[in-house]
Amino acid sequence: MKQAFALTIILLMASGFVLKAQTEKGKFFVAGSNRLELNIGGEKQKVDGDLVEGSEISYFDFDFQPRMGYTVIDNLVAGLFMDVDVWSNKSKDEDYGYTEKGTTFIIGPFVRFYFLDFHKLKPYAEAQVGFGIDHYKYKYNDDSDWNKTDESVFTYRIGGGATYFFNEFVGADAFLGFLHDSYKYKDSDDPERSEHNSKYIYNEFIMQLGIVVMLSK
Repeated sequence: MKQAFALTIILLMASGFVLKAQTEKGKFFVAGSNRLELNIGGEKQKVDGDLVEGSEISYFDFDFQPRMGYTVIDNLVAGLFMDVDVWSNKSKDEDYGYTEKGTTFIIGPFVRFYFLDFHKLKPYAEAQVGFGIDHYKYKYNDDSDWNKTDESVFTYRIGGGATYFFNEFVGADAFLGFLHDSYKYKDSDDPERSEHNSKYIYNEFIMQLGIVVMLSK
């Protein structure tokens, strides 16, 4: 009986060490979320059953958002995130022939703090801020010239979530929070666009699912 009790204590202590080791100081943090995506498809619009002229488009969208960090102290991860989005839209109607394509690149720091430990489940708070550029071009038909436009991008995200660690290294991650994106005009080949100092602002609540990997030196 005493041996069984002692064995139980040893196992509990070992389990506690493993859980702490997941987010202890000196670990490399690698994560990917559901913004790693590839979309290829088409869209069209109908009114009263009739197809709207020029509304049929084919589209392509590839969005990759990795993040890498380091546990500077126990349970506190600091690092960089990156967001690369490559996309294009093209009208299927030969009479219109509108084509649009672009690339968005954003990079910035993030911090994540794991503040509780429920066995394998660890909730956290997180914040990030990023800066980048959005470059896209468009033309109205196959015979027209491309109009190029550049916009500066500012974004921040705050919220929280939890990571469920399957073992010492890998966990499933869920995040819920607020996202702010703003796109500000910088330069354009379009004379009408060049006359306006426009800015587009997007605010939304988001939920993301992903995978977290913790690596030792």
